[in-house]
Amino acid sequence: FKPIYLRYYPHTGTWQVIEPLAIYDEMTAVSDRVVYAHIWDSEAYKSVDTGSTYSRISRDPLYNVYDISFSDSIVGRVAGWWFSSTTDGGATLNNRQVCRHGCSSVVFVDTLNGWIGSSQALFRTTDGGLTWQDQTKFIDTRPLPSNYWDAKHLAAIDSNIAFFGGR
Repeated sequence: FKPIYLRYYPHTGTWQVIEPLAIYDEMTAVSDRVVYAHIWDSEAYKSVDTGSTYSRISRDPLYNVYDISFSDSIVGRVAGWWFSSTTDGGATLNNRQVCRHGCSSVVFVDTLNGWIGSSQALFRTTDGGLTWQDQTKFIDTRPLPSNYWDAKHLAAIDSNIAFFGGR
């Protein structure tokens, strides 16, 4: 099946079918015009025209983007082989390795507090991603074998409460 992408026009109450050049895994709208998207295990993109066109923001073809978290049109984070942050809408990405074998999910509740996860690893930051504290030791895996969890999908309420799911 080919996915369908829709754009809603609030003043007219209508939807328009968008035919993207690529099949995006996830999209994050930060305003009525700015949309960030990524292709799983590939690249991150930005649209400034409500999804009509996209331009690539990740420059390294080996980057492997798995998740994106943008709080507005210029500040965002990208999880992949590297944790990347941007304060200029993706024009430049500052990379650092957080997860040993790449990170599969990232979520920030504000400019300073966020969570990042991967296979058998969960980290938290309270300084915008400059430093990360390993939270893995606090996860109770007694009901399951210790190698059975994966923090692939994250949701956070604040800097102290996060939910994750995966396999």
